[in-house]
Amino acid sequence: MKIRYRFGLSLSVTAALLATAAVIFTRGFVIEIRASADTPPLMPDAAEANKKGGSLPVAGDVLMVGGMGSGRTRMKTVSTAEFYDPNTGEFFQTGGLPVTAAVQGASLASSSPGAKVVAFGGISGTGHANVKLLSFVGTVVSSAESYDPSAGTWSAAANMMSSPRAGATATLLPSGMILIAGGFDATEKALNTAELFNPADGTFVATDNTMTDPRAFHVANLLLDGKVLLVSGLTDNNGSASTTADIFDPAAGTHGRFTKSGGVPVTSAAAASVLFPSGPLMGKVLITGGDGCGSGSVCSVPNSELYDPVMDQFSFGSSMNESRMNHTATLLQNGKVLITAGINVFATMSGGKVNGAGAATTFSNSAELFDPSTVTFTCVGGARAKGGCNPTMINTRAGHSATLLSNGTVLIAGGFVAYGHPIFQMGNATKSAEIFDPSSGAFTKTKSMHTARGGHTATLLQ
Repeated sequence: MKIRYRFGLSLSVTAALLATAAVIFTRGFVIEIRASADTPPLMPDAAEANKKGGSLPVAGDVLMVGGMGSGRTRMKTVSTAEFYDPNTGEFFQTGGLPVTAAVQGASLASSSPGAKVVAFGGISGTGHANVKLLSFVGTVVSSAESYDPSAGTWSAAANMMSSPRAGATATLLPSGMILIAGGFDATEKALNTAELFNPADGTFVATDNTMTDPRAFHVANLLLDGKVLLVSGLTDNNGSASTTADIFDPAAGTHGRFTKSGGVPVTSAAAASVLFPSGPLMGKVLITGGDGCGSGSVCSVPNSELYDPVMDQFSFGSSMNESRMNHTATLLQNGKVLITAGINVFATMSGGKVNGAGAATTFSNSAELFDPSTVTFTCVGGARAKGGCNPTMINTRAGHSATLLSNGTVLIAGGFVAYGHPIFQMGNATKSAEIFDPSSGAFTKTKSMHTARGGHTATLLQ
């Protein structure tokens, strides 16, 4: 029996990403997913299946994996993978996933040179778009697949997660284990469970206890003491969001334990977050934007908050210059944080459905910088007289990836764009990519990917 989901594509890169129940991606545009355990995952087509290997990446390259592919009215998840070489400014194709998927979780298997990349779960299937609805038929998968950069190939793990998960987070721990937490399963349920993946033997084990709340499309950050902060996220598929945060201690108990944070975060889903490893905000976590309305409506917000692990508290500082959801946040080498693109949306909900009439969404091609020394946001390229930031990016994007390169620049790739008349129609995923240079504050075009993709993962190889 097929079960209907309503998600927005919150597609960020450390994790990837679909966001809230019934999120609007463009004006009046709803994403509706019919997931079923009875529906088999979509397998690679002939062209993808024939590409078992390919070029070999090296340390400093960026591996782009999966996502939802191109098609103005029809699209599907893809199994292709490719990597970006900063030295040549080009993308090269490499081995494909055994199963196509979008919004997986992904993590390096270790911090050692040449480490494999492991992708977890996600949604596999096909989509059909019109002006107001993207109907996506597929299944939430429980598989894990690892990429070996020395061979340029993917292989399926011998074991599977305890539950299918979409919208989960994957966090590499200092021990080498990977914490996989939350997400939605194939029965429309947000999960409060978590499990640990051991890359050494490919096994999964449940954590000692569960999170305070179910969480899907939440944020998770590894803290400097080796614990993991998990904040807010959806608690059901009707847009309700958590008002709590959890701290996971991998050293507690037998397989790690969650404790409820004493702080109270802003409710959010599809937010973006970064940890400051040094500087004036050393050890703190910045969380920006996302869907901040909760049940009954969907709206992106300009909010920002800082989590202080010493005080175990959240504080609310200056806001971004624009409301953003499905955006990215990237810590630069100079200590500032680059915020890029996303969507500004408002819509009401009733009965678990988005009301298209009166809904409003704008795709962004602007960016702003957060300065930890002043705790303020500044528009890249200046602010507009009527509010917001000047459009300085090459393309509007939502559900894209942003990756800090070894040379200090940022690779921004893929995502979804608007097209057609009226202009609020949802378009296909894009192949385009661009580079942000902090020294000049400018975005420049780089060569495009081989495959259009949004809701993909991007991992800097070691």
